[in-house]
Amino acid sequence: FVDARDPEKFEAGHIPGAVELDPYHPERSLDTVLPRCRAGSKVVVYCAGGECEDADTVAILLRDAGIPADRLVVYGGGMDEWSAEHETIEQGPPK
Repeated sequence: FVDARDPEKFEAGHIPGAVELDPYHPERSLDTVLPRCRAGSKVVVYCAGGECEDADTVAILLRDAGIPADRLVVYGGGMDEWSAEHETIEQGPPK
């Protein structure tokens, strides 16, 4: 999972195991995120959900950085849906 929200929102709560890639400041973590994305068979990108388009922006950024488009998936429901479904949420900075 790649969280396309800002670091503060990521630290407040994210999908377990996710990495953070802020679409407005990709230079902060792109070098860390790319190797993990290359190693995965599917890369699920999410943001807040609903009208938020940051996940789309990050998916395009990853595609342009060499991640095959057929391995990229945008989770449209995002954190809003994840939280509403009472799924597990992890807190804290990236690991």
